[in-house]
Amino acid sequence: LSGVLKTDNEIEPVCRRYGFDYTLPRICVSMKIEGYTEMSGSRRVNFISNILSVVKQTVSETELDFSHTVYDNHLVLFLFMSKTESKYRLQKAAKCINKIIQKLAGEKIYALAGISNCYEGSAKFAESYVQSSKSLELGKKLHPNEKVFIYANDIHYHILSSSFTTAQLNDIYSGTLKPLDD
Repeated sequence: LSGVLKTDNEIEPVCRRYGFDYTLPRICVSMKIEGYTEMSGSRRVNFISNILSVVKQTVSETELDFSHTVYDNHLVLFLFMSKTESKYRLQKAAKCINKIIQKLAGEKIYALAGISNCYEGSAKFAESYVQSSKSLELGKKLHPNEKVFIYANDIHYHILSSSFTTAQLNDIYSGTLKPLDD
């Protein structure tokens, strides 16, 4: 997820070692769970275990499969899709994640989630994690009343934020939108 491994030859053996099927289409979900960073190590393990039982139960109700890890204080899920299912992958993942977040809220566990685009193969692991994390952080600002944020839904904001510096964005704003504001 850190992007250290870059080539298929570096990534694929690690995937095989951990039983991660990189050949299937997958979506990365980065979940930020309220209170997680303040917990002690043993409490975190129990907390994640409880959350994963909700995830496992909810995912089993769909045709999806999943793998998980904890990285940078996020619970990171990879939702695997069948190769034949091409339409509505993001919507299906978002629906599943919304269900998970609702079930967790019923147990007084509050979470937000960012969802990446769908990828196949081994080369896009780091990018999918970055997308899910960015969609989570930007989504909290743009859609404060929502719990699940899809990278593709805010793609124009992601392009602007990665293509321009803050100074350049301010220049664009000053020359185009500020006069309308005034």
